[in-house]
Amino acid sequence: AADGELLDGDAPAAAPEAVPEAAVPMFEPGFNPFLPVAARADDPGALEELPPTGPGSLGQFGRYSPVALVQHGRLVPGATEFAATLGGRLYLCVSEAELELLLARPAAFVDLREGASAPTPPPLLVVVDGVPGAVGAHAAELALSLRLPL
Repeated sequence: AADGELLDGDAPAAAPEAVPEAAVPMFEPGFNPFLPVAARADDPGALEELPPTGPGSLGQFGRYSPVALVQHGRLVPGATEFAATLGGRLYLCVSEAELELLLARPAAFVDLREGASAPTPPPLLVVVDGVPGAVGAHAAELALSLRLPL
């Protein structure tokens, strides 16, 4: 038989049943179900009592804020009152504003791939010189040659 023709004894195919709207998952615009989800953490208690590794332990940034490191390139100690859980680990932020950023876009601040490590901030250098007025010139020269922010 030609495409679409029915042979004797064939019944037309039944139309698929409609799926109830409640059964179709609805996501907010911009939501990606494959990205990690961060949640505000309950009071974690004393950091010294957290497990050293695995679920419930500090994440790859340790006691430092991942948002401060990514945004400002500096290691700034976070606080337990601004804590989030992500991938079963605990991440500390410096402020409520940082915590909101981490909760909104965790993948922008934390890499949860297996074996990923936190980015290393540039070193802080102090340039001291015995010649008055020479420190600025030496610091600028050093920063330029090492490609560091001044």
